Amino acid sequence: MQDRAKQAGARFSLVAENVAQGPTAEGIHQQWMHSPPHRANLLDPQLNAIGIAVVQSGNTLFAVEDFATTVPAASLREQERQVASELIARYAELNVDAGSADARKTCELDRGYAGERPTLVLHYESSDITRIPDEILQKITPGKYHSALVGACRATGNSDFARFRVAIVLF
Repeated sequence: MQDRAKQAGARFSLVAENVAQGPTAEGIHQQWMHSPPHRANLLDPQLNAIGIAVVQSGNTLFAVEDFATTVPAASLREQERQVASELIARYAELNVDAGSADARKTCELDRGYAGERPTLVLHYESSDITRIPDEILQKITPGKYHSALVGACRATGNSDFARFRVAIVLF
């Protein structure tokens, strides 16, 4: 299912599928609603996209529902602005620069940094660019840092799931 979604150009962080056969659409729906895993897929509030197909063969219907949590496409610059906005909202005293060349180079490194020696470098990958993970925020002590650089780069690995990779360089 992940391969099909990826080939269709879908960007997702979570996928699920319901498959059933039965004589009527109502009967198939009842099967899904009485099956805890299928019902969970139908009612999961994180799943925000759906594709449905039904094929009839003789007196039998074959049905499939594919669900996903979609991830919007965002340029590196848009990703950096999003993270910088959250940092500014949380740490008003922090001077934040989104998209510096050094921050982007640092993002591409598994460890270390590019440019001036920072006090702290934080790397993370997430499928949700709209929020900085709590484990990263917990490492940023309010008042300890005066400035931050934010850099985004391509996520590592060959995951079928959409990911964002970010570096926050603190001084």
